[in-house]
Amino acid sequence: MKNSGILVAGIAILLAVETLANPLLTSWYTKDNGSYARIFEGDVDVPNGSVTSWDHPTGTDQLTPTYAGIHEVSFSDDWVYIRTSGLGGYIMGPWYADETRTTLFPGWPNNRAVLYRIPRVPLDPTGVTTHTITGDGATGYFVNGVAMFDSRDDFSFSNGAGNDVPGGGERWNRDAYVNEILTFDATYAHQANGNYHYHANPPALRNQLGDSVDYNSVSNTYSENFNGQHSPILGWCADGLPIYGPYGFSEATNSASSIRRMISGFQIRSGLTVRSAWPAWATRLYNEVGLSFRVGPDVSTNYPLGRYLEDNEYKGDAGMTEGIDFDLNEYNTRWCVTPEFPEGTWAYFTCIESDGTPTFPYNIVRAYFGGPVAGTADGVPDSDESGAAVTNLFEGGPEKEDSLQTITAGIPFSDDITLVYSGVEGGSYEIQSTPELGSNTVWTTVVASSTALLDVVSVVDTNALVSQDKTFYRTLR
Repeated sequence: MKNSGILVAGIAILLAVETLANPLLTSWYTKDNGSYARIFEGDVDVPNGSVTSWDHPTGTDQLTPTYAGIHEVSFSDDWVYIRTSGLGGYIMGPWYADETRTTLFPGWPNNRAVLYRIPRVPLDPTGVTTHTITGDGATGYFVNGVAMFDSRDDFSFSNGAGNDVPGGGERWNRDAYVNEILTFDATYAHQANGNYHYHANPPALRNQLGDSVDYNSVSNTYSENFNGQHSPILGWCADGLPIYGPYGFSEATNSASSIRRMISGFQIRSGLTVRSAWPAWATRLYNEVGLSFRVGPDVSTNYPLGRYLEDNEYKGDAGMTEGIDFDLNEYNTRWCVTPEFPEGTWAYFTCIESDGTPTFPYNIVRAYFGGPVAGTADGVPDSDESGAAVTNLFEGGPEKEDSLQTITAGIPFSDDITLVYSGVEGGSYEIQSTPELGSNTVWTTVVASSTALLDVVSVVDTNALVSQDKTFYRTLR
């Protein structure tokens, strides 16, 4: 039995070492996983009127409370599996459809119950000769379990219709941030058919991760405030590459160089008045995937410059040099060292102006740099295609493990013991105690029912220091 114990301990150590060495396993944000998702239904609800269930007058509902973010992380040699509600752990919303903020956006988010898998060893992007254009829906997931969409909204210019229509010809694709900013909440997110997602810089997540963003809870606003630190991993794209916040090393392969904001590789096509040609990056990409050219609408008040992705040109095609004039290539990536990848990695970076305003191409352009083999899964298998076993690394949400956070005894002028547990919001807890542990232990109920406030359970054992010399406690959910 002694040897068996040593073996188990050895396996645990190896697992811990492997986990610590793999950012794809350790980067998921799970601190709020035991709390309900919350929204502000309207501006009048800020800052104290958030709700945990909602019934939209014209759109999607969440009629019962559900948990925010990541609920499970599992992995094998080949894949990492995440289970998520798709809802942020900060307070989401409100969403409007007009500048006067009087008309509600026709949809609120709901629990998507997504199971998504990401390759642990991505395809080498430098070996990809034919790139894959992004489709509708998730192009990856941020570390808080919220979906990442690409730079487009659902509209593109249709020559037949003579205007922008859903789908369209997908030759002149509308920029989601430019055209839909009115429908975003303070975190630059909104939803399609209940699917909450980001198209651009996610400041609320960055604030949670300590990435140079401040939050004002009174006004429900986020502001950029560079703290001098390298951005953390914000998410993982479908090609298995990480996406970082906007700050990286000024010299791509020198971790001793200064840290600054990464400069986008794109700019507006100066002087464009007639959309009679694609920019060079779009010509290269669309020729790869077999999209023939179609003329777009002339630049006008109704079709202003910047309306479409293709109104942007790659700086490398305009005589500028990557690494000197800008930092990110035409796929919004660069090869660089990071705190998590000291030996180097290809990585996406979210693009912002100095004040935090999103700038094209935001997170990902119109194509993946690598091979997008990630996607939704039907379930977490016992083993993957290669036969490698799947190991559960984390469970949260309704399966979150309760843990004792603090125990305070003998506060001045008191003989009470106060216990604070990290639990599950909505959970009802019974707290029991005993003076001795043994085969005939008798447990006495201290608190018959205590409901978690958010995900915190706080109980007081009155006069416990008077009645006995030592006390053992346990909780029952």
